[in-house]
Amino acid sequence: MIEVPLEGRVEVGPFTVDFLSLTHSIPEPNAVRITTKAGTIFHTGDWKLDPDPLVGAKTDAARMRQVGDEGILALVCDSTNVFNTTASGSESKVRENITRILSEKKGKVYCATFSSNVARVDTLAQAARQNGREICLVGRSLKRNVAAAREAGYLKDFPNMVHERDAGYLPNEKILYICTGCQGEARAALMRIAEGNNRDLVISRGDTVIFSSKIIPGNEITIGRLHNMLVDMGAEVITEKDAFVHVSGHPGQSELKQMYDWIRPDILVPVHGELRHMQKQAEFGRASGIRETIVPRNGTLIRLAPGPAQIVEYTDVGRFALDGHFLIPAEDQAIVTRRRILYNGALVIALTVDGSGEFLAAPKIINLGNPEAGIDNFETVIIEAIFTAVRKLTTKQRTEDNRLGEATRAAARKAAKVYTGKETGPVTTVTITRIEEN
Repeated sequence: MIEVPLEGRVEVGPFTVDFLSLTHSIPEPNAVRITTKAGTIFHTGDWKLDPDPLVGAKTDAARMRQVGDEGILALVCDSTNVFNTTASGSESKVRENITRILSEKKGKVYCATFSSNVARVDTLAQAARQNGREICLVGRSLKRNVAAAREAGYLKDFPNMVHERDAGYLPNEKILYICTGCQGEARAALMRIAEGNNRDLVISRGDTVIFSSKIIPGNEITIGRLHNMLVDMGAEVITEKDAFVHVSGHPGQSELKQMYDWIRPDILVPVHGELRHMQKQAEFGRASGIRETIVPRNGTLIRLAPGPAQIVEYTDVGRFALDGHFLIPAEDQAIVTRRRILYNGALVIALTVDGSGEFLAAPKIINLGNPEAGIDNFETVIIEAIFTAVRKLTTKQRTEDNRLGEATRAAARKAAKVYTGKETGPVTTVTITRIEEN
């Protein structure tokens, strides 16, 4: 690992890579300028233009213009917020609004946000301080990120924090809980609190829950369910639709236009967003005077030079797992099966039958990962279920290994599911040994 200073440069083989500071919702976001013999590429990463950032410095406009003056072949640019026709807005405005909201509330206040959004966490902490509230961080990732930000020199004026087990002793109007789980994640702090799985924290009638975040596409149903749970508990729910409690960390059209004017690329490659976002930015880029645009998909290999930009090949992409000496897709059947065994255990059932499918011995069962308590009765239940299922087969079906094996597997899984009370049965494998009579 190579540690690179802000505004630093590294040489990577034939490439010279310069890091240029931008603004975003996390500390030290960087664009990279990659200089090659065929031309220079400018990759924005995640960015926005914040006129009044609360963590980090403003984007250096003069430096950006200098980069454009030195020539850019291709701009690879964030597309996430392209449908917003205005600027994304400033974190300072969010701080003003949350400070005002806290001043109006008398009960406990919970606020969920992205744990990586250090500026937002600082906004919440300072708003709490101005209203005489202590803060309590709830969620492991949130605590880790705050600790790292403080160690790196950010959050220098961050107030002291109250532990979860002690926060309940404070008056309701004297505490702000900052939580993970703004996307309704099942194991995140806010969902655990809402489901009653946090022994120290309880949401009561008169409390307020602020979602200081946007809804990531695809999470609408989960978040809606969480909202309804909170309302049913008597809490008031405030989202970005109700008040200015969130500002995007990605550029709207006015910010994109400013970046185009600074960088003046020959080619625009929209990235980061769904296909409709990237297509929209390509249209916006052409309307703004960029000569060429090309919209990639995951796995697209693009030739930027020499000649016109074009897609030349596709490659397999996605998450991979290192399994011993083998690199396999993360959704490979082997990984899927192990995940199922992790949650549901496994059964290996050995049948010994004659040529007509009559049992020569009771089925042998190897139980892997299921509870050992009551195991003798468990195996008895499984064996009885197998006998019942096999008796329902015709004589011909019992002579067919596939039919006999599937009937056994289905009966064993169903019986195990009922016995253990799980939503799905264990991974079940059946082996059949046929002993023909002489």
